[in-house]
Amino acid sequence: MQTEEQLFKSNNIGSFYKFVNKSISSRSGIPPLINEDHVTVTDDQAKAGLFNEYFASTGRPDNGFIPSCSSSTESCLDSVEINESNVLAAVKKLNNNYTSGPDGLPALFF
Repeated sequence: MQTEEQLFKSNNIGSFYKFVNKSISSRSGIPPLINEDHVTVTDDQAKAGLFNEYFASTGRPDNGFIPSCSSSTESCLDSVEINESNVLAAVKKLNNNYTSGPDGLPALFF
């Protein structure tokens, strides 16, 4: 019996989606590239070399100039009001599907 027939007869929606996603996903990696001599490059190391050359060429050498930053501010924050209702409202808006933040704690923890 073919895989598709088994999948159909199992009547399992999870297995169906797993099969479809596996069938449509492409694991071929980076497609062939064309180098500056118009030669098609298929070797992974050669492709990595092409990317390295390209991205290395897009940078600029440091000119040693440090821009000046002014310390004056046009607006100033005088006070911050934090109360229980504001904190609870912010916690309720957290999305539990995201990974942990800079504090290492997931939103689900709060």
